[in-house]
Amino acid sequence: MDFERQQTQKDRQKLLERLNSLQKQLNEQKLYNHTISKENELLKKSLNMLTAIPPRDKFLNHNISLTKGIQNIKKDEIGQTKKKISYHKNISKDRTHNSNNNQLICNQKKSNGDQVYTLKKQNKLLKKKLSVTVSKLYHCQKKLLVMDLKNSSNELKNLHLKQEKESLKKKLRKQKNEKYFQINLLETIQKDLNNFMNKKTNQIIALKKTIQELLIQNKKFKMKFKFLSEEKKSNKLLNQDFLKTILNYQNKKKIRKNKTKKNQKENYLKLELIGEKYKYKKNNKTRLKKKNKKKTETNEIQFLQNQRLLKPYKEAIYQLKTTQKILMHQNTTLFKEFAILESNLKKKNTIINSYQNKFLDFEKRSLFEHPKRNNFIMNGKIFFKS
Repeated sequence: MDFERQQTQKDRQKLLERLNSLQKQLNEQKLYNHTISKENELLKKSLNMLTAIPPRDKFLNHNISLTKGIQNIKKDEIGQTKKKISYHKNISKDRTHNSNNNQLICNQKKSNGDQVYTLKKQNKLLKKKLSVTVSKLYHCQKKLLVMDLKNSSNELKNLHLKQEKESLKKKLRKQKNEKYFQINLLETIQKDLNNFMNKKTNQIIALKKTIQELLIQNKKFKMKFKFLSEEKKSNKLLNQDFLKTILNYQNKKKIRKNKTKKNQKENYLKLELIGEKYKYKKNNKTRLKKKNKKKTETNEIQFLQNQRLLKPYKEAIYQLKTTQKILMHQNTTLFKEFAILESNLKKKNTIINSYQNKFLDFEKRSLFEHPKRNNFIMNGKIFFKS
């Protein structure tokens, strides 16, 4: 584009130089035509003067130098040519002299007419050359205007694009700053959560250690319980054997009078043994129930404590999810706005192209034409059409 523009500018400069040279030639020819027309007028006047001399009257004989032109008539030649002639001397000679002068004037008129004819031809040729140069200049200037219009349209497009890009950049910067602020908040929340989780993990590790210790204690207690239960069983058997021995000893030693009393005593002893067994079992069950209750209470307390500690963590996770949803919604809105801006740009480009086409059509019809007269106007000068 730049190379074509430089070439067109060079062609335009050359054509302008040629046009100026042709204008100078035309002005010179006009001056020459003006001088010739003045000479013709003077010749006509001199002819009229010569033809208007009556016979038998005094007259002045003018010897005029017609070679260089009749504009600048020398006074010395006029003074030398003036002669007073009397009425009685050589009237016939004077008449013959006048006729010779008339013939010279006619010949000069013919020569002047030929010159005028040639000058008219030259004027026509110069006018044709001028019209050609003017048309070339018109086309060159048209090309330059089209190039300028294209460049201006491109510049306008670039300006619109730059403005929209800057606006988009500003919006994106604001959004980025907001996102960075949100990210920093999230990072701080994450740090707090990590610290909280570290504390929580330490607490969980401590609880695990305590649970392990409790399990070891439970195992020891179970072992002890088993040992005690075995001892009790052995003691019960010994007691039974001892009672049997006592009964046998009593039966041997005491001679009971009535069998009913014996039966009552035996039944009583049996009932005592059964009651002891029942009491032992009942006491064990109550102890186990109390231990289980304590364990369940401790587990419930720990669960509630864990829930209380996990509440801010859960709230932070919920906030993170909500912020993610908001950011996704903002991104979708931004994409929609970007698509709307692209469609608006396309519409503007179509409008600009339509205006350019209209302007080019208007140029083809009548560019730089005078409304009243068919004249070209360029750089404040009027050039007449041929």
